[in-house]
Amino acid sequence: MPVEKCLWSEQTQVIDLAMSDIGLAPLPDNRFTRGKCGFKVLQYAAAGLPVVASPVGVNAEYISDGITGFHAASSSQWFDTVCKLIENEELRKQMGQAARKEAQKFDISIIGKQLAELITKRLQDITS
Repeated sequence: MPVEKCLWSEQTQVIDLAMSDIGLAPLPDNRFTRGKCGFKVLQYAAAGLPVVASPVGVNAEYISDGITGFHAASSSQWFDTVCKLIENEELRKQMGQAARKEAQKFDISIIGKQLAELITKRLQDITS
């Protein structure tokens, strides 16, 4: 499978993701990276991509290993999981669809509704 390195650009990010097959999110496991947000993983998932990521910080939570993508902590895991996805188009599609479904939980309309319900409940608790 050919690999093309694309520099991030706000103007082309949607097209770049749409033309991709697999989302990769490697991170070293250290104090700084454990505190990073998982936005890259969520972007990949929202684009319907299976994700291979280091199980560091929230990345470990955002990826259901073997369902929406793979956790890869070692070089051999990275190699094996990326090869598995390259060789199996159906698995890429299946995981990508599952990833997109999971990413929908982070949609602003859903989170906004949850926040409004939480605030309403707390206000009811205070007034009762």
